[in-house]
Amino acid sequence: MSGRRARLQRFIFYTAGTLLQKGGQFLLLPLLIGSMSADEFARYGLFTAATFILVPLLSLNVHMAGGRLFFDRNDHGGRASLMISLLSWGLVLVVGGVLLLGGLLLLIGAADPLTLGQPLLVILIGLSIASAVLVQFYGLLFRLVDKPALFAMVSGLLGFGLLGAYAVTSRVLDDKLVAAVVAYLLTNVVTVLIAAIPARPYLGGGRWEMAALRPAASYGSGTMVQNVVTWVNGQSGRWIGTLTMPVAALAGYTLMSYVAMAANLVAMVLFETMRIDIMKSHVDGAEDRSRRLIDRTVFVSFALVLLVYMAVFGLQRVQDGLLPPGYHIDTGLVLAAAAFSLLQIVFLRAFWLATSHKRTKTLATVMVLAAIVTLFASWLLAREYGDLGLMVGAAVGALLQAVAGNLLMARILRTGGRAEGS
Repeated sequence: MSGRRARLQRFIFYTAGTLLQKGGQFLLLPLLIGSMSADEFARYGLFTAATFILVPLLSLNVHMAGGRLFFDRNDHGGRASLMISLLSWGLVLVVGGVLLLGGLLLLIGAADPLTLGQPLLVILIGLSIASAVLVQFYGLLFRLVDKPALFAMVSGLLGFGLLGAYAVTSRVLDDKLVAAVVAYLLTNVVTVLIAAIPARPYLGGGRWEMAALRPAASYGSGTMVQNVVTWVNGQSGRWIGTLTMPVAALAGYTLMSYVAMAANLVAMVLFETMRIDIMKSHVDGAEDRSRRLIDRTVFVSFALVLLVYMAVFGLQRVQDGLLPPGYHIDTGLVLAAAAFSLLQIVFLRAFWLATSHKRTKTLATVMVLAAIVTLFASWLLAREYGDLGLMVGAAVGALLQAVAGNLLMARILRTGGRAEGS
């Protein structure tokens, strides 16, 4: 298959997979809004945010390190051994972290805004986090072995599986937040069981390698910081908001943050479409071509994300006829979200350059500094401007991250810095 045809096939299936997954979640939103109070919906936003941050934080993203390390091995046995080792180490780390955190919460009886001290929710969320590691691993594996149709299958199961599962659990369970978490966990378990079948040929013959942990942790920790900072920049406002305003007042912000996540996924789909070409070009020594592919992907991402927000502006004009009271979204909130999304794309350029050169940890200082600025700005602005302040705070952090990240990578490329751990 020609390179152009392969890229087109990846783009089609990655787009289809993302649309299936996010389409199911989009269709889930009216069901959630119609069955949950504004307070429960905001807490569900806290659940998705907690899952997003705790998976990479606890696992150090070891299970996702194959996104770059996979291309350093050329034989089937070596790649299978690498992926099995990364999954095993990732599960060990995340299960240990979940047991530690969950045990502490149950022991001290902490009534955090998400679980409110309910033991059942603590346990269910812990299981959900562990299951998310497996789901993420299989999605990455199918992308790496260039089986985009299987990736689309996993994505479709996640999106519409969650929709169908919640339609059932919400009728059975009175606590709608518990029903949503149970639906999430069931969907992940079913998806993993189905994905494990076509994944067997790509993992067969592999052996667990203890030595795989060190390079995986070195590379994965950098991507972990990126995931955590992405959460801080885009979703920490849900937690900060609970400290500065009534939880119910966050419903509009929570809804808009989902829109921002969806817009950012457009860029992620494009970069994933180009991952194999970018990494192979770099490994083969064609670094200039690798950089051109990254820059081209950035420009296309800009265009598509702008189209997303144009659609959002159109829907905003008729929002009062679509959304219940309490979910109103102001124009300023949409503009701040659009700025945040575009700045995230600018930073993705620096991050993918760092990924190619295995310099993800090098960006850690920039990302952590941006996260601190985001938290500080969001806290100050939210007290004065409410949910708009939360989104503007996220955009301020994204601006710092985008500018500093690209300046740092430009310096590294000029000096020809070596890969981390080499």
